[in-house]
Amino acid sequence: ATMLRLEGHTVAVANDGYEALKLVRDQRPEVVFLDIGMPGLTGYEVARLVRGSSGMEQMMLVALTGWGAEHDRTKAK
Repeated sequence: ATMLRLEGHTVAVANDGYEALKLVRDQRPEVVFLDIGMPGLTGYEVARLVRGSSGMEQMMLVALTGWGAEHDRTKAK
Protein backbone atom coordinates (compact mmCIF):
# COMPACT_ATOMS: atom_id res chain seq x y z
CA ALA A 1 0.00 0.00 0.00
CA THR A 2 2.80 2.40 0.87
CA MET A 3 4.61 1.82 -2.43
CA LEU A 4 1.42 2.42 -4.42
CA ARG A 5 0.68 5.61 -2.47
CA LEU A 6 4.22 6.87 -3.09
CA GLU A 7 3.55 6.42 -6.82
CA GLY A 8 0.43 8.60 -6.52
CA HIS A 9 -2.26 5.92 -6.42
CA THR A 10 -5.32 6.02 -4.21
CA VAL A 11 -5.22 2.97 -1.93
CA ALA A 12 -7.68 1.37 0.48
CA VAL A 13 -6.67 -1.52 2.73
CA ALA A 14 -8.94 -4.19 4.20
CA ASN A 15 -7.91 -6.54 6.98
CA ASP A 16 -10.31 -9.36 6.20
CA GLY A 17 -12.34 -10.71 3.32
CA TYR A 18 -15.65 -9.18 4.40
CA GLU A 19 -14.09 -5.72 4.62
CA ALA A 20 -12.36 -6.28 1.25
CA LEU A 21 -15.64 -7.19 -0.43
CA LYS A 22 -17.35 -4.11 1.01
CA LEU A 23 -14.51 -1.84 -0.18
CA VAL A 24 -14.59 -3.35 -3.67
CA ARG A 25 -18.36 -2.96 -3.96
CA ASP A 26 -18.34 0.59 -2.57
CA GLN A 27 -15.27 1.97 -4.36
CA ARG A 28 -15.16 -0.05 -7.63
CA PRO A 29 -11.36 0.13 -7.99
CA GLU A 30 -9.55 -0.61 -11.24
CA VAL A 31 -7.24 -3.16 -9.59
CA VAL A 32 -7.70 -5.30 -6.48
CA PHE A 33 -4.84 -7.13 -4.77
CA LEU A 34 -6.30 -10.05 -2.81
CA ASP A 35 -4.46 -12.06 -0.18
CA ILE A 36 -5.62 -15.62 -0.73
CA GLY A 37 -5.31 -16.40 2.99
CA MET A 38 -7.39 -13.52 4.40
CA PRO A 39 -9.50 -14.24 7.48
CA GLY A 40 -13.27 -14.23 7.13
CA LEU A 41 -13.78 -14.64 3.40
CA THR A 42 -10.67 -15.92 1.62
CA GLY A 43 -9.30 -14.16 -1.43
CA TYR A 44 -10.78 -16.97 -3.54
CA GLU A 45 -14.24 -16.31 -2.10
CA VAL A 46 -13.95 -12.54 -2.57
CA ALA A 47 -12.84 -13.07 -6.18
CA ARG A 48 -15.83 -15.35 -6.91
CA LEU A 49 -18.24 -12.83 -5.41
CA VAL A 50 -16.68 -9.94 -7.34
CA ARG A 51 -16.77 -11.89 -10.61
CA GLY A 52 -20.44 -12.69 -9.98
CA SER A 53 -21.39 -9.06 -9.38
CA SER A 54 -22.85 -6.99 -12.19
CA GLY A 55 -20.45 -4.37 -13.49
CA MET A 56 -17.38 -5.87 -11.83
CA GLU A 57 -16.67 -8.76 -14.19
CA GLN A 58 -13.75 -6.95 -15.86
CA MET A 59 -12.11 -5.63 -12.68
CA MET A 60 -8.46 -6.70 -12.53
CA LEU A 61 -7.89 -9.08 -9.62
CA VAL A 62 -4.35 -9.94 -8.51
CA ALA A 63 -3.81 -12.90 -6.19
CA LEU A 64 -1.13 -12.56 -3.51
CA THR A 65 -0.19 -15.37 -1.19
CA GLY A 66 2.53 -16.92 0.86
CA TRP A 67 1.11 -20.29 -0.16
CA GLY A 68 3.38 -21.38 -2.99
CA ALA A 69 2.44 -24.96 -3.74
CA GLU A 70 1.56 -25.79 -7.34
CA HIS A 71 -2.11 -26.46 -6.49
CA ASP A 72 -2.33 -23.02 -4.81
CA ARG A 73 -1.00 -21.29 -7.94
CA THR A 74 -3.33 -23.29 -10.17
CA LYS A 75 -6.36 -22.52 -8.00
CA ALA A 76 -5.51 -18.79 -7.99
CA LYS A 77 -5.49 -18.70 -11.80
